[in-house]
Amino acid sequence: MDYYFTEVVNASNEIVEIKGDFVLKATGATYENGFGFELGISPDQVISINGSQIVGSAVSLAENGTEANQANAVCMVFDNVYGIVSRPPGFYVNTQTDAPYVVPDTVSIVITFTQPQTSAALGTPPYNPFIFVDQERSREVHLAGHPPTSLATGSAYFGSADDNSEGSGYYKTSNNLPWALDITETLSYPIERVTIDEAHNYFIGWAETSGGNYADWFKDKPGYRTSANLY
Repeated sequence: MDYYFTEVVNASNEIVEIKGDFVLKATGATYENGFGFELGISPDQVISINGSQIVGSAVSLAENGTEANQANAVCMVFDNVYGIVSRPPGFYVNTQTDAPYVVPDTVSIVITFTQPQTSAALGTPPYNPFIFVDQERSREVHLAGHPPTSLATGSAYFGSADDNSEGSGYYKTSNNLPWALDITETLSYPIERVTIDEAHNYFIGWAETSGGNYADWFKDKPGYRTSANLY
């Protein structure tokens, strides 16, 4: 997914509105994942959130459009990726080279605040983004080091299987591999059933050194990619 945030400011350079465009380019497997992001302010600091695409029952919104029962303001962009893009029969969405191409779709969000906000209070884009897995609302996946929202705090998934959130900081494995990535340019992603390190050859070298080595692991440089494993 690509994203574009615009912060609308007043004459004092305070933020009065956030606009977000989220371009859904691909989704593999059958999981009906949802996506949202958390701001660093309380829900009552939001007048309204417009544009959320909610088609199921896993997510409950308060009257102002924030997610209900959260300590911080959470904007749910969509609750089910397959409510936004449709799978071609027998295939997934833009992860298989022999599948019909699905034109990406965009969800646009507008958040308006009760009073002007500072970046220090809100956080900086992309704020605290996350997915929740296959309609299980308490099962969140965030960027490495970012905390869960109130609805996932204390999740039984922390510390289970390959997760080492209780030992090395949230949403990492024991050897520092992150569960999610935020990259400042377009990423060539792996095809279905191929792990990221089988397509981007220096990904693990970057992750295990906390970015000390191969900071440009996602670039199209000689030896960096296995092109046959990329979509």
